[in-house]
Amino acid sequence: MGKELVRNGYKVRFLLMQELVDILCGCDDFDMDKSSASEKRKAELLDVDYLILDECFDKSKVTVYKSGYQLPYLDTFLRKRLESYHKPIVFISNVEPSRIEDSGYGASIHALVNRNTVGALLEFKDNFYEASNESAFADIFA
Repeated sequence: MGKELVRNGYKVRFLLMQELVDILCGCDDFDMDKSSASEKRKAELLDVDYLILDECFDKSKVTVYKSGYQLPYLDTFLRKRLESYHKPIVFISNVEPSRIEDSGYGASIHALVNRNTVGALLEFKDNFYEASNESAFADIFA
């Protein structure tokens, strides 16, 4: 999907949600001018035509502290991009939208994502790995 958007002249950025959280919290930048670099990255992510986020809302893929320290940063960014800038986000996740709050992301982010993805949910059920693993095990012992 991202390649097709680029071919059609759109600016696209693909990130894992953990990378986004790190950028928003300034955890990924070890330069002396940490706040300036972080602010520049946030501005770029707000401005890009399409933001594709992978591994969203999965406790095993994204570290969310029990205190919820990162959630206000994430909530503010998502809200600003979706509602103020009116720019789309493609959320890729193995977590159903109805389980976002249960995964530790809070009611606010849960409601925001659900409100902005109504009628735009695509579900892919991929049996490729199941089938390929069965034959791979048989090949090992042949």
